[in-house]
Amino acid sequence: NEENELRLRGGAGDSTRAIPYGLSPAFTPDSKWLISLVGVAPKERDRLQKERKPIRNSLAARNLITGQVTTIADVSAFSIAPSGGFVSVTKYPSEGKRVSDVLVLDLARGTRLSFGNVMEHAWSESKPLLAMSISADGTAGNGMHLFDGTTGAVRVLDATPSLYRSVSWRPKSHDLAVLRTQVSKEFVDTAHVVLVWPAAGMPSATPSAMSSTCAN
Repeated sequence: NEENELRLRGGAGDSTRAIPYGLSPAFTPDSKWLISLVGVAPKERDRLQKERKPIRNSLAARNLITGQVTTIADVSAFSIAPSGGFVSVTKYPSEGKRVSDVLVLDLARGTRLSFGNVMEHAWSESKPLLAMSISADGTAGNGMHLFDGTTGAVRVLDATPSLYRSVSWRPKSHDLAVLRTQVSKEFVDTAHVVLVWPAAGMPSATPSAMSSTCAN
């Protein structure tokens, strides 16, 4: 009947709690939080469809010790930092846009940061480091940004009018690689530069570059 629910069982009283329309549940590495998307009830979905309005999920972050639940509306996806303590929350993009607002939740402190015009983002496995490719209108604000959850600092790793794609961390390290791409009307091919930051979390980290091309 589409009346689905996510059931969470356990705790001191071995009780069962229901999260109506819960989707894609995931525990944080320390098992203190359950993060999930929350869908839309069938009647509400039908109403939105008739009114030609978007149907959007929300996010629920449940503290498994206190039972407190934090909810955020209009969430398309989330990613838990493998090192723990942080969750990146991707909002739905505006119509016709490829970029989104991304919120970073600090679960321990109960705070959040907001980043705009994010095309891609990825967490390091070894540290709470979030790499974000930024694509702004007019390309003037394009670049690679790095959020360090340990210090709360945000650094600009690289800034050019180019696009930054394929954000990748070396497994179990904080070495970062990304493709810096620029399309030129004068050439058939698209030029790519592979940027690599060894130990990207270090303030003194500088990238090395390797150029290549690939056909459109």
